[in-house]
Amino acid sequence: RIEIARKYTEILSNSKEKFILPSNDENIFFRYIIESPEAEKICENAKLKGVCVEKPIFRPLHMYTGLNSDDFPNTMRAYEKAISIPIYPLLTDKQVEEVAGILVNS
Repeated sequence: RIEIARKYTEILSNSKEKFILPSNDENIFFRYIIESPEAEKICENAKLKGVCVEKPIFRPLHMYTGLNSDDFPNTMRAYEKAISIPIYPLLTDKQVEEVAGILVNS
């Protein structure tokens, strides 16, 4: 997973789309989470092309309780912009490049 994450980071950090990428420092990459202001569009496009990407944050708890979202800016940022992309150990370099390419060209 760490090697796959390095490859994703290399490809995505050099794209014209400016993603916020996870830190590689001491990360085991159970998930590879990126952020983009176009998260919804990217997810829809990737799914149309057969790539399973997901919003990793379900509706935040404070939204059920009626609390003000302005009091939870980091939660709202993650809810609106975070995308979890495939990072399982059997991914080939070619598959990683294909997934990254779909994200970059969404």
